[in-house]
Amino acid sequence: MLYLQLIDNFMFDHIKPNLLELVTDPSPLLLQRSSEVHRIDSEIEQLISDMFLTMTQNDGVGLAAVQVGVLKKVIVMSMTDMPNAENSVPDYFLKPCVMINASIRSYGKDFMSFNEGCLSFPNVYVHTHRPRKIIVDFLDHRGKKRRERVCGGILSICIQHEIDHTNGIVFTTKGDIK
Repeated sequence: MLYLQLIDNFMFDHIKPNLLELVTDPSPLLLQRSSEVHRIDSEIEQLISDMFLTMTQNDGVGLAAVQVGVLKKVIVMSMTDMPNAENSVPDYFLKPCVMINASIRSYGKDFMSFNEGCLSFPNVYVHTHRPRKIIVDFLDHRGKKRRERVCGGILSICIQHEIDHTNGIVFTTKGDIK
């Protein structure tokens, strides 16, 4: 169902998605920096489609391309079923979304705690402390530059977690493993 919503949102109906294998710990690939995407072409559209299918089939809320073995700064997320009552969510994130070449422009001073999990670290949870508010810059799936202010909740944590992946940083370095 969620994947059908993706097709409606991104009009990638000309692409047949493939379920990709997840890269899991202790793969050294997870510690490598991803490269920027310079052109959104059919290869990147296929990757996005494959990543959404892989994420939804594995019950994830976010996935970075490195987690499927591709060192490109591509992130897919779907927070549609996650609670985010703490603050309002920017419209862009209310449905499945794509973030390309994402970077955090600024961090707020207040922190929040959360028990994070990760598809690349099955059955591992880490109690993390991350900034509550962030401003993030990225390209959407059409290459449009975007800047969004995210004011807390699991969305802020998910964005920081996935951007960390694109920079070769894993969440086990961010807190206490449970």
